Amino acid sequence: MRGAPFHPNKLMKLNTQSLVVSAALLGLAATSHAGTVPTFSATATDGKTYTAQSFIQRPTIIVFLMNGCPSNKAGVPLVNDLAAQLKGKVDVVGIMDSDLASVRKQVAEHSIQFPIIPDPQKTIIKGFGAKRSFDLTGVGSKRQAVFTKIWEGTSRQSATEILNIIRGYGHSVPTVNWSKWPQSMVRGCML
Repeated sequence: MRGAPFHPNKLMKLNTQSLVVSAALLGLAATSHAGTVPTFSATATDGKTYTAQSFIQRPTIIVFLMNGCPSNKAGVPLVNDLAAQLKGKVDVVGIMDSDLASVRKQVAEHSIQFPIIPDPQKTIIKGFGAKRSFDLTGVGSKRQAVFTKIWEGTSRQSATEILNIIRGYGHSVPTVNWSKWPQSMVRGCML
């Protein structure tokens, strides 16, 4: 019994189509975390009102935090250190899943030294796609409020990657002393 006749042109067309579809799917997967900063307006612990457009004024690293997460004790000093080293060049801003009064209590309890935007309904957090406390992202474009992806956790590698992307947008970023930062990820509670 003979099989179907072999048609190399049809096979080549099918393989080419498969490659195009596969490449498109891989492209979507690689950029699925990227996006536009969600639309919002909220007053942070520094008294400023933040919107998505606020992140265009100066490059920004955003850290997501959960109110009451035990990891705050270990992770906040790392972010405080980074904010101090980047001061005047790259902003560091937190987004916490609580109202402003509760956020202020956490700021006092953990000596948080960077502004925290309250997000009691988690609309900003969900808009970014953050999953856990200490997930990070960065906004570096000078023209639009976009982020590349969410880094799952805080580490030397994740923060370095964000700073390199910010440099790629043409911003001057100081050299960071990473001696206090862990090689492995610091991750917190589920948001």
